[in-house]
Amino acid sequence: MTTRVDRPNEIVLNAKRYRIEGKITSALIEAEPERHTLHLDDWRGGLGVETMDPELAPNRYWFSTANTLFKGHLILNRIGDLSEGAPALNPSVFASLAGEVYCRWTNDIYKFDDGGDTWGASVHSGMASTVGDFINVTIDGTTYLVISDGTGYDYSSDGSSWSSSTRDCLYFTYFDDQLWGITAAGQLWSSYSLGTETLKACLAIEGLANEEVVTDILTAPMPDGEPGIYVSTNRGLWAYDQDNDRFISVAAVSVPAGLTNGRGTVFWRNSIYVPAGSEVYEYTPGATALIHEIGPGNDSHGLPADQKGRIIQLLATHNELLALLDPTVISNNTGSSFSILAYNIRHRSWRCLYEHDTANIKPVAMFATNSDGLYRLFFSYGTSGDVNFIDLPYEVTNDMQVTDAEYSLAGEHITSWLTIEEDKTACAVRAHVETKDCTSDLTVKVDYEIDYAGSWTNFGTITSNGVTTYQFPNASTPTGSAFTHIRFRIPWPAPTMWITRP
Repeated sequence: MTTRVDRPNEIVLNAKRYRIEGKITSALIEAEPERHTLHLDDWRGGLGVETMDPELAPNRYWFSTANTLFKGHLILNRIGDLSEGAPALNPSVFASLAGEVYCRWTNDIYKFDDGGDTWGASVHSGMASTVGDFINVTIDGTTYLVISDGTGYDYSSDGSSWSSSTRDCLYFTYFDDQLWGITAAGQLWSSYSLGTETLKACLAIEGLANEEVVTDILTAPMPDGEPGIYVSTNRGLWAYDQDNDRFISVAAVSVPAGLTNGRGTVFWRNSIYVPAGSEVYEYTPGATALIHEIGPGNDSHGLPADQKGRIIQLLATHNELLALLDPTVISNNTGSSFSILAYNIRHRSWRCLYEHDTANIKPVAMFATNSDGLYRLFFSYGTSGDVNFIDLPYEVTNDMQVTDAEYSLAGEHITSWLTIEEDKTACAVRAHVETKDCTSDLTVKVDYEIDYAGSWTNFGTITSNGVTTYQFPNASTPTGSAFTHIRFRIPWPAPTMWITRP
């Protein structure tokens, strides 16, 4: 039996009576709901945004192992080839001399054979177990490769004949026609002639027992524009006053203690870049110094849980600033894989250049060189002697127009969550995916997730080129999918994608 309404200020819902304020009135609504088309074809804003703001950050995304440098082009990154013939355990320090690449494995130094992508016999042995630094210096017209091991340093002008010094040293720089070295405890020295050193000031730090050690030394412009020496510790940055033989704290770059802070501090373009945890400080010296926080988690939602780590090295390359991210230094972070992130100064954004395919592997070092006529990034990891290399472009290269580069076999791109306004619900109707150069062997899959479901729904696999249109929730039931949050996952390669929703 139908429940009737007896009073003017009353309604019935589900056979229950409810009093209302005022009278029920009628109004016209639009015959067609508002429709929007959201284009997702520009990812140059970089990774790290979990929830999208289409007006403020339409070109950001959550995480990707794709090359996101170009508008309309989402393509695979270049492959990280594994070199062969690892001669020993624990590859640590890379260097170059006279067009050849060298790497230190444990106590020995080996030379890379570019023709065979392998490592030859040891060219030098007997180094101490401490992992140190390397540098190329030219003194009295002769160029040397110098490698430290904490208790001294070894040097060579040809890669085959080596000499040694017992002067304690961990990090090097070159300034004022001299080699400069510093110990982990802060003792600075200089040398006009390798093997003969002059002690300089000692940086007043608290030492390893009190969690303060030197983590790097470099040459960069001082506030007056003239070059000088900077020393980074795991608590901040110091400038060396050569005239008065003393260190002066750079107050703008002071950070809480962390043993990886400052490792791999570099001068690139016009600024000094100092890593601290997963943050990077961009310090530009001058009469009015500038300091910016530009790390991959800055001005966003950080990194995904399986990508978190600490930066253990920064590396300046021709096009990008690279950060080697170590997840193993975080306790109980065994599900994460190490990665190399790349900072693009033109777009002020980060992307992932490389992600290792095995979790809980510790990265060690990376090195970029144009030895052997190729511009390559070398990086080492694990304890089994593994060294990979990636061919880098000399210039800003549109990889859609390159025919001789090698690319990864797989990739994954995860968009940010698109969120509807509060108290509203949208309906996803169609997704259009534009692809190029697909084959039965090179395919693209498109997945979507709605309202934090915790699982992905697959549209299908694309093997052809052009525009493929998918219906929500699927082709057999094209009724649309209601949502308040939606995101997409694209495993490979989708240059342009757009979503239609009312």
